[in-house]
Amino acid sequence: IQMPSLVPPDDRYRSSEALRTLRVFEVTSFEIEIRYVNKSGSFVSVRKFGSILPDDSGKAIGLMALVTDVSVQRKALEAFRDSEERYRTILNTASDAIITIDNRGIIDSVNQSTEAIFGYSSAELVSQNVSMLMPLPFSTEHDGYIQRYLTTGVPRIIGIGREVICRRKDGST
Repeated sequence: IQMPSLVPPDDRYRSSEALRTLRVFEVTSFEIEIRYVNKSGSFVSVRKFGSILPDDSGKAIGLMALVTDVSVQRKALEAFRDSEERYRTILNTASDAIITIDNRGIIDSVNQSTEAIFGYSSAELVSQNVSMLMPLPFSTEHDGYIQRYLTTGVPRIIGIGREVICRRKDGST
């Protein structure tokens, strides 16, 4: 009776390549993520850490492997990527400028409308202080607003319930 393989063909090839790498390059350990097929026939993602077991002369006499089920982490990562993609789609289809900043006022991300409205590319904006998009006196006061909020917890956010004037790349407001 021949037992069916627990490793699908694509992953079987990758696993054998990892073992070949051990032999050819005389590497003593490897790490690989592959899938196994469980009793119900569905895939289980596993991370396999393997090491050569040498005898006293250093000759390989076996292989020791630790196999860890990473299915939950893999599914969570896929869900996170899907969520991130939906987030990006929403941001990039919004007609308003959307800018995210960190607690120092440094721009983390912008959407496509921000680029169109302000005339800057995303690369020109990300990692810059958001105050670059503000005319005087707002540009000089903004970092103080952030510091006051971080110290007191009381927000004084520009733009809630009122219009604000912003500065484009060409200097117009």
